[in-house]
Amino acid sequence: MGGKKESPAVDRALDILEAISERESGLSNSNLARRLGIPKSSASSILRVLQGRGYVCRYSDSGRYKLGVNVLTLGRKVLETSDIRDLALPFMRMLVDQIGLTCHLAILGRHEAVHLEKIVARRYFKMDRTRAVGERVPLHSSSVGKARTSTSTNSDPERSPRCRGSWRNWTKCANKDTR
Repeated sequence: MGGKKESPAVDRALDILEAISERESGLSNSNLARRLGIPKSSASSILRVLQGRGYVCRYSDSGRYKLGVNVLTLGRKVLETSDIRDLALPFMRMLVDQIGLTCHLAILGRHEAVHLEKIVARRYFKMDRTRAVGERVPLHSSSVGKARTSTSTNSDPERSPRCRGSWRNWTKCANKDTR
């Protein structure tokens, strides 16, 4: 693709969905247009299509858009058809049974770990506050991110594209952020 956008409308629609997903309170058409640097009329027409298809919903009291249920349906399909998840589940269950701790399966996203599955150990079930399936977390602030980064093929963590700044600062920040 090399820098040139193949389909600006699709690109804008995905930008809109990503922007809405970052705000619990949702975003108005004006906020989206300003934030993404697109014409308000373009944002309006894309939002109308997304709303009609159930990917966003608009709250009449605030005029803000939030993600719709079809986004959840698509996400669930990713989990249901994930070969890696199917392969990992038996091993995850075995680990939880043997060690008695919660087990997470995550994959690398662009700059974060994305949780695909989680099995909570019985003794921690009622008080589980670990990451949810589908949640994205920065590599520096999650145990899976730290584990992945520590096993990176690049032996010098400061040169790794996933680690910004000095390794010492990254580690200090990571120790504070991890839940």
